[in-house]
Amino acid sequence: MTIKYSKKIHLFTIISVALIVLGFALGTVFHFLSGNFFNYGGEYSSYKEVVVTYEIVEFKTEEEVKNICVKAFGDSGISNYAYTYGKTSLGGELTFRINDTADQTKIDGAVNAIETELRKGGDFSSVTSRDTKAVIGGEHVLVFASIALATAVAFSFIYTAIRFKFAAAFTAIIIHLHNLCLYAAILALCRVPVTSAAMAFGALVAIITAICLTFIFSGIRGNLKADDGKKPAIADMCDTSANGVFAYNVCVTAFVAIVAIIAFAALAISVIPLSPIAIISPVFSGILAAAVAFYGCQFYAPALFPATDKAWTAVKTSVKKKPASSGKAKNA
Repeated sequence: MTIKYSKKIHLFTIISVALIVLGFALGTVFHFLSGNFFNYGGEYSSYKEVVVTYEIVEFKTEEEVKNICVKAFGDSGISNYAYTYGKTSLGGELTFRINDTADQTKIDGAVNAIETELRKGGDFSSVTSRDTKAVIGGEHVLVFASIALATAVAFSFIYTAIRFKFAAAFTAIIIHLHNLCLYAAILALCRVPVTSAAMAFGALVAIITAICLTFIFSGIRGNLKADDGKKPAIADMCDTSANGVFAYNVCVTAFVAIVAIIAFAALAISVIPLSPIAIISPVFSGILAAAVAFYGCQFYAPALFPATDKAWTAVKTSVKKKPASSGKAKNA
């Protein structure tokens, strides 16, 4: 099946603009109502924390202490929490991160139960409970993410300009910005919890975009060279090239997305027990990042390139005519 991408530029533009405007509008409304453009979760949200420390003279392994804590939380009716472990000079430290909305009475009951059990083993263990308010606001996260992504986009622009000329480079930078804005807008629109996984998948958008655009532009250049000096319509060349690399872009997008999602799933194993939202959020972000990048590269880029190429040709023509016209004026 041959898709005429170049003839659907208006449709793709309407879809993209509608989603971006809706997403940013909703995010702005929530920013003024609750102070958060995105629905921040995980490490970007406030939480309650229980920290348990022990010494080896009392407990030989982390597993012994963890079992005591897990039982106490279960008996108190606390089922969803994140768990991390770290070594200390004398033993270990277990940290349990609990949702900020959890009943403090249940947490206090679990803390008392843990203290009671630990005291049976000696006097060197301790349990502390505290509220932790998130100090990293959405603006700070977006600033640091924007710096990293801007660097990636700049490298992509330079590489594309050197290998495929400036018309392709300007198309690439537009597609990069389009994909990143669309990804952020849909995250704001769907209100799924935005964690470090969602931020990292923003880089995934840039990576997939750069790879897929390289396939698109390589196909265009190859088809132009194969035409033995003829000058076919650039729109037809874009359509032919995009259809020719469709399978490659599908495979690359799927492979990179699957690898990234598996990597974050491996990191999520440390969450005991795994809450549904802890699984759904990064998986959704990974799938969304891949889908947005694929749509932007495979559908919007070949539709946009003819217009960009035409504009760049007009600019070059205008620049070349200026010296000649100024020379005539002087002679006159």
